[in-house]
Amino acid sequence: MQSLKSLQNTTLLKYIEQRRLNPKFAKMYLKEIYYKIDANQPKNYFGICLENESKGFEVKNIYSEKYYCLGKKDISVIEQGKPKEWLIFEGMFDFIALLTHLNRLINGNVLILHSVTNTEKALKYLKNMKPETLYLFLDNDVAGNEATGKFMQAFICKDFRKLYNGFKDLNEMILSRCNT
Repeated sequence: MQSLKSLQNTTLLKYIEQRRLNPKFAKMYLKEIYYKIDANQPKNYFGICLENESKGFEVKNIYSEKYYCLGKKDISVIEQGKPKEWLIFEGMFDFIALLTHLNRLINGNVLILHSVTNTEKALKYLKNMKPETLYLFLDNDVAGNEATGKFMQAFICKDFRKLYNGFKDLNEMILSRCNT
């Protein structure tokens, strides 16, 4: 990593707006990062990121379909609000999409998987937190179904995927509503 800044780059903010996400919420939680894939590489990259629990950075390079992790892959946790309530998201933009959809902040702790492959890490982390209720906002796909099942076996959960039924995730629903 070369530098980490508050989200202010106009190209990155335009990307947030193209996804129909509220930049105000994105600026509160996400950062912009400038990095190289390899220290000897002459090209610099930049993207939107969120720090994870292993002090790595989950990065969305807006010129690629992929997400990248700089450092060790892990979950991200935002502790705020009621200690026994947790909202679980698959990705950082899903979290910002909920805030955009509600047009307000939420009073609950947030755990972002960054990939359903981190479900077991999330379950282990949450067992130590002893939550009373999990609110699930995972993707409407096979991997999201499997992860939802694992969370529901371990905790009392409310599955909110019906909110965006017919769409892969909440951000896709927001994009669809804005394009009609």
